Formats: sequence, C-alpha cells, structure tokens
Amino acid sequence: MKKSIVLLFLGLLGLPHACWAWWNEDWNFRTQITLDPGRLTVPPGESLTRVPLLVRLHEGNFAFLDARSDGTDLRFVAADDQTPLNYHIETFDGVASLAYIWVDVPTVEPGKPQHIWLYYGNEQATGVSNAPATYDGETALVYHFNETAGPPRDQTANGNNAVSSTAMPSFEALIRQGAQFNGNMHVRIAPSASLSLPAGAPLTWSAWIKPEAERPQARSVVFTKLSAAGETSPARLLIGLDQNRPFVRVVDAAGNAQETIAPSPVQSQSWLHLAVVASDSIRLYVNGIEAAVLVAKLPELGGESTIGADSQALAVAGLHSVAASSNAGFIGSLDELTMSNAPRTPQSLAFAAATQGRDASFISFAPKAEIRGDWFSGGYFTILLSAVTVDGWVVIALLGVMLVISVIVIWSRLDYVSRVDKANQGFLREFQELYLALARQKQSGNLGVQPIPTTPAAAKLADSSIFRIYGTGAAEIEQRIAMATTLSPFSIDSQTAEALRASLDSAQIREQQLLNKQMVFLTIAISGGPFLGLLGTVVGVMITFASIAAAGDVNVNAIAPGVAAALMATVAGLAVAIPALFAYNYLTTRISNITAEMAVFANEFVSKMTELYRR
Repeated sequence: MKKSIVLLFLGLLGLPHACWAWWNEDWNFRTQITLDPGRLTVPPGESLTRVPLLVRLHEGNFAFLDARSDGTDLRFVAADDQTPLNYHIETFDGVASLAYIWVDVPTVEPGKPQHIWLYYGNEQATGVSNAPATYDGETALVYHFNETAGPPRDQTANGNNAVSSTAMPSFEALIRQGAQFNGNMHVRIAPSASLSLPAGAPLTWSAWIKPEAERPQARSVVFTKLSAAGETSPARLLIGLDQNRPFVRVVDAAGNAQETIAPSPVQSQSWLHLAVVASDSIRLYVNGIEAAVLVAKLPELGGESTIGADSQALAVAGLHSVAASSNAGFIGSLDELTMSNAPRTPQSLAFAAATQGRDASFISFAPKAEIRGDWFSGGYFTILLSAVTVDGWVVIALLGVMLVISVIVIWSRLDYVSRVDKANQGFLREFQELYLALARQKQSGNLGVQPIPTTPAAAKLADSSIFRIYGTGAAEIEQRIAMATTLSPFSIDSQTAEALRASLDSAQIREQQLLNKQMVFLTIAISGGPFLGLLGTVVGVMITFASIAAAGDVNVNAIAPGVAAALMATVAGLAVAIPALFAYNYLTTRISNITAEMAVFANEFVSKMTELYRR
C-alpha cells in the first residue's frame, strides 16, 4: 500500500508535459482541424493533390483575442505536427472576428479523414502568408476580388493583374468581398504568356456567380477570352447565362460558332459554382456536377480576357446591338475566379464547389483549442506563471521546499511505520512460545534461577517496538533475579509489579516518540502552507493594483493576469497542504494502532510475569 501511494504521487509529478509533440514552443495555442471527405458528395476517383482549401474562421471556432490582430502569427502544420503548410490570408478582421484563409493541402484521400493543425498566439511572429506558394504551377490566375482599391490582383506567381476595372466591390459576396456588375461593367485582363492558349490547349475556368437581375436575362456574358488578334478576329470563348441557364460558346477564327447550354436554369439571388473544362471536349459544370458537353476544342486564344462585358465586346460577339448593351452584360456578383492551364478533374471541381460554399461541412474544428503548457496547469498556468511577481516566486519557492520536505517525511514515516507494524506482528507470535517456555521452567522449579530465555527470532525483530518494550521488562526481571538469594528468592509482589510497569511505560513513551518523529513537519505543511500561499496572493494583488494605479490603465486585460498570477501562490500552498493532510491522517491512524498494541502488550506482560513469579 505504501509503495503504491508513493509511486502514484511521484508518477503524477513526473508526467510528461504533453502526450504529443508541439510544433514550435513559441506558439501558445493550437487547434486541430479535421478534413473529412466522407461529408462531401464527390465522384469517386483518385486522390487530390495540391488542393487550395478555404478555411473560414469566426468566433465560433477560433479565439481571435488569442491571436495577433492581423493574423500574422497564424501557422498551418500537417498532421505529423512537423511540416508547415503554405497558406495565404485573403481576409483577417480581428474586430469582426472573421477570417478567410487559403491553405495548400498536399493530399486529400477519398473517404479518408485527416487533420491539420492551426497554431497561433505568438506576439513576436512575422507574417509568412504566401499566396503564390498556395497554388500549383498549372494555376494561371486567381482573383479573390478583395482589393480595397484598384483592379483585381492575381494571387499566383504569374502576375496576371487586371489592367482596368469598372466593377464595384461587393461586401456581401460568398467569401467576404467580391465584384458587383450592373450589366455594363467589366474587368479587363491583358494578354500574357501564362494566359495564352494555343489551339486545342487545355483550360479550366471556374468562378462563383450570383445572378441578381430582377428577372432572368435573355443573354448575359460573364467571361470572354479573345484570340491574339483581339477584336479584329471573331475567335473567342464566351461563358455566360441565357435565361439563367449557363452556357459556353466557342467561335473559331473563321467565325464558326458552337455552343452548349445547361438544360436547367439556375436560381437568381443564389450563389453557384460555374466551371468550364476544355481538353478533347468542352464540359460545363454547375456546382461541381457536369451539366453539358460540347464536342469541340478551343481555338487559339492568346488575347485579352474580360470579366463581365461592355457594349463594344458584346456587339462584336453578335450577342446584341450597341443600343441594347445595357441589358446584355452580366448583372450580379462574382467571386473567386480561377484559370488553370490544365483540365481539372471532376473530383477537384466537385471538391471546390463543396468546400467553398457557405454551407461547406468538409472541415470541422476541435471544440477547444489546446494550450501550450505543462500537464498540471491545463495550459493556462503557462501564461499565468509569466505574470507572477518576484515576491510571488519567493513564496512559491518556499512552498516548494516545504513540499520536498513533506515528501521525504511521508516516505520515511511510511517505511518506518510499515516495518514496525510487520515486526510487531511477528514478535507477538514469538512471545506466545516464550511464555510457554517460562511456564515449563516454573513446573521444573528453575523459574527465578535461570534468565528469561531470548526468542530465537530476535535478530529478525529488531524493528519491533513491542520487542524492545519486552526487552526492557525482561532486563528488569533479570536484574532482580540476579539480586535474589536462596533465603530470599525472587518473586513479584505489588511493589515490584508497579516498578516493572513504570519501566514498561517509559519504554513505551520512547517508542511513541520514535513513531511520531518528524511528523511535526507535516503539521507545519498543513497549517502553514495555505497561510503562506495566502500571504503571497495578498502581496501579489496589492502589487497588481499598485502598478495599475501608477500606469493609469484600468481594464480587465490589465487586471486579470496579475490577479490570476497572484492566486498561483494560494494554489501552491494548497498543493503542499492537501497531500500532507492526507498522509498525516493516514500515518496518525497507523501510529495510534501501534501505540494501542504496545499498551495492551505492556499490561499483558506485567500480568503474565506476576502470575509466573508470584510466590
């Protein structure tokens, strides 16, 4: 029992700081983010690689007060808790408790959940948000439309920034901010090597759109891609809506046009994910589902691109007259436009549609963030310890010394009491045989002539307090036997019995002192520990309020850490007193039992010796 208690106590003190690694000790908080493809309706297929994953942070899943106000201390780490992941922040608003972040997830296995870590809480951290590194080399252009001023800027390394824009910002877009078009607004993108498409080249175009016309438009263009000859050539790619039915139209250099259109209209005032994939054929996807197929390839498209439409472009495209231009451009909002020089798989398009929408359920956050810190603190103590004042550390150090002394006393007393109790039980069995030997001596007439026999197990009973009491009584009797004569043989009368009892009482008191040795240290820890801790708390609170008064800064953020840290002294005092109290009560109970056994034996010894040596 004794070993189990002590080993448990020492085991608790030696628990490791964490049962798993911590990526970097400079970060105080981390949250586990689970990626669960099982929640998505995605066509079966191979694993997705280099997936730009949208992570939405809000006050329900992230503690913005624990991070820097601009989010520069955010770090995303892979499941191995060692590999940092590339990411970039589209928006981080600590005041509104809202953030949109794109993370480059290396692999998403179909139907196989995985997790990543989000670390934060480092005031010294510098920003590592890196938009170009978030996308693979086949991504040619990405517009978030989150600019506060000027045309949209490309997030990839290609630098395909828009050269002009008449679109208005939309602050209620799908991903915080988007672009608003009124039917005659546009965003122009200059030709570039990364956007130049030879005839038959692959292309993936995708965007989130929200038609907002009061009634479906007869024909509206969302995106146009021209050939290298520009407006002088009819060759182009057009993507738009016809009576709210998505369509894709391809016109070659000879003016031959081909078009495919989705069979069902989309709903106005609702966001939808629209995508076009061109390779050996041209496929139209709505919300990640294939809606139409055009058996054709792209013509050479090395010219300017336009988001939305203006009167000149639409007239050249033959969609309407210049006079009617105000009714032919796209009316609505647009967000997150992406172009890639590769045919993205149906799985990747379905993944984007399912994970970027407002109702996305692909990712989930752990209910509670983990806090760097040792096991007994639950993490918050790490922060509190940094706010403990010098006087608080002095008190905690004194309490630490008291704790060490208490542990030593508990260990030594448990060991000693256990050995004494075990030896006493052994001697009581030996004493019964010894009494029988004395009785036989009385029958043979040798009692009072020979010394009291010594038990053969005496060497094994050195720890027995009762054995030592017996030794005191036996020595008293032997001394009186030695003084007896033939004319005056030894016997125990009432006076001798009282003298014998006095010797045994003296021996018993000495044994009690040995049993209670050092127990005073536990009483000091029990009574003094809490009061010493309270002293440290009171002084710490006084210093906290004095410093606040001197600084003139009265707010909860200034008061709370100091007061909470001051309470650490009280916690330390209780940590000293509570184990000492439990151990003291346990030890005093066992010592009381041993003391009672010694008193019973002393009475029994006097009674039996008086019976044997009475004349």
